[in-house]
Amino acid sequence: MATIPDHLMPQDGLTDSSIRWYGMEIMHGTGVVRFFFAINNEEKEKIADFHIDIPNGGAGVHAMIEEAHRRMNDVLRQWLYMNEVMRQSYEPKV
Repeated sequence: MATIPDHLMPQDGLTDSSIRWYGMEIMHGTGVVRFFFAINNEEKEKIADFHIDIPNGGAGVHAMIEEAHRRMNDVLRQWLYMNEVMRQSYEPKV
C-alpha cells in the first residue's frame, strides 16, 4: 500500500458530511446491478447521488454490496488524488 503523506491522513471530527449507500437497482437484461450512494452535506441534506455498476456474477447480494463499497473507495481515492494534484498546482513554488 502506498504511503500517505501526513497532510492527507484521515482525521475524525472534521466534517459531518457523509457518503452512504442507500439502494440498488437490478438493470434487467444487462447483467448489471446499480448501487446508489448519497453524498450528504453537514446538515444531512442529500446534495448528490453517485452510482456504481457491478456485474451480477451470482456471488450473492452481500458480495456485490462489498464490491460496490470497494469501488466507491477507489472513486474517493481518485478524487482525493486529483484534488491533491490541483492543490499542488497552486502551492507556492520556492
